[in-house]
Amino acid sequence: MKTSGILQQLTVACGLVYALAIVLGLITLFSGFATDPQTAVLLIIYGMSFFYLSWCIRKVAGTYPSQEPSGSGPRTPYSDNTGSKGRFRLFREASLSLSPAILILLGILFTFLGLLLFPVSLGMLPFSPDGQLGLLLTITAIQIMALGETPLGQFKRSLLTIIVGIVFAALGVVSCIVPGMLTGMIQILLGLLNIMGGAAFFMKRFLPKPHGIRTPSEAPIVVPPIVRKLAGTQMVLNSVIIAFGISMLLPGLVSLPLIAGILVINGLVLFILASLMQKVTRMQASAEQQVI
Repeated sequence: MKTSGILQQLTVACGLVYALAIVLGLITLFSGFATDPQTAVLLIIYGMSFFYLSWCIRKVAGTYPSQEPSGSGPRTPYSDNTGSKGRFRLFREASLSLSPAILILLGILFTFLGLLLFPVSLGMLPFSPDGQLGLLLTITAIQIMALGETPLGQFKRSLLTIIVGIVFAALGVVSCIVPGMLTGMIQILLGLLNIMGGAAFFMKRFLPKPHGIRTPSEAPIVVPPIVRKLAGTQMVLNSVIIAFGISMLLPGLVSLPLIAGILVINGLVLFILASLMQKVTRMQASAEQQVI
């Protein structure tokens, strides 16, 4: 069977990524395996290989689009797999969509970061403010590139949002590796973005819409309880986000234990939000199956 050129390039890209991962793993295990300049060059090539791999995957997805088998009905990640009753529950396919998965990841990061700041405030652990800011900026980059969610709201995952995410990730990496170089700028940036993002949510939530004023609804809309819980959770989350943004802009007025508490609350609220989003998605999938 003749293999197309893009599939050959995909094979080369995968082999390059795995080969460099092995070499960098050996360098990590054996400190004298390579010099610092050699390690730097390998890391640059390793990063560029991921760009090459992502380009190949995108081209393959466009050349060979996935097709659902006819007559099989709509596939959802929430349908029960009856053929896996004998398997261990731990090894079954997880019915978790991308958005809740990212929220759970962010919840873990924020919760653990906040918990670690409590012993840091007592002098029991060393603390790197640049590492904290770099981690937070990298988290923001993950949200932007994976979901299109920015501190200013939800946007379509366009080339612009991907570029913004890459810039945020680069700033986060520089902040983690080079202490003191971008501390002030990143702190102000995170503070402003969080405050503006939280304020934008409340403006959309409470300010009257001109279209709604001109054409009011004749019948009252019945909001399901799960949707009300979701809206309340989002309000709490954005309130915490604004408080965190203020703590970034006014570090001298907000104590470190208070910042730690804000981060822990932020992480726990993200867990609740992920759970509610998962329930809403399952309800939508069930409703679509009933209609079909």
